[in-house]
Amino acid sequence: MAWSKNISVAQEEEGEEEEEGEEEEEGSREREIEAKPHSSSAVHHHGEQDTIVYARSGHGTVVSEGGKKRHDLAPGDFALIPAWAEHQEVNDGDEEVTWIITRSGRTPTIENLAGWGASK
Repeated sequence: MAWSKNISVAQEEEGEEEEEGEEEEEGSREREIEAKPHSSSAVHHHGEQDTIVYARSGHGTVVSEGGKKRHDLAPGDFALIPAWAEHQEVNDGDEEVTWIITRSGRTPTIENLAGWGASK
C-alpha cells in the first residue's frame, strides 16, 4: 500500500498471525499505549516520521482531516499515518484500548498542537 496524504486503515486477514518483537527494523521504534475509556490524545503530528497504529485490543478511533474523518479500529486493524498528518487518537468506548505504535526514526517525535490546523 502506498503512503498517501490521507490516513488509511487496513484490516488483518483472518488466519494471519502477528509476530512478536520490539524493534523489528533498524531506524524504527515501537511502543504500546493504553487509552482509558472516554479519553483522547491532543491533536498532534509526528513531524517527518510515518506512523503505523496496530489495534491490539478494544475499539478506538483515529481522527484526521481537521476532525472531519474518523477511522474506527477494531482488534487486528492497522492505521497508516503519514509524516506531518495532523490526527488524534480517541477512545469513545467503555473499555480500555491498547494500540501498538511503530514510527520511523529512533527517537519519537510528537508535536502537540493547539487545535486542528495549528501546524500551518
